[in-house]
Amino acid sequence: MFPAPAVAGLMKGLVEARIHNDGADQDEIRAWQDEMIQTLATPSYALIDPKNERILAIHAGPETDAEVFAEWLDESLAKYSAH
Repeated sequence: MFPAPAVAGLMKGLVEARIHNDGADQDEIRAWQDEMIQTLATPSYALIDPKNERILAIHAGPETDAEVFAEWLDESLAKYSAH
């Protein structure tokens, strides 16, 4: 998803972090995921303010349409920039 042209330009300046909830520590990781973004959907995407770790936006569940994902990301970044 991130290399798609519609998304790649929006990702500049962002840090991608991946957390897999299907490994050895899955119960602990899933509990953290549920607490942090209130969903166990995979994949889930969260835009997090690096200054205070506040969740700015969540996209729960898979998205196969890069344009739809780019729209979500663009709107989420605009809301962040407005603050």
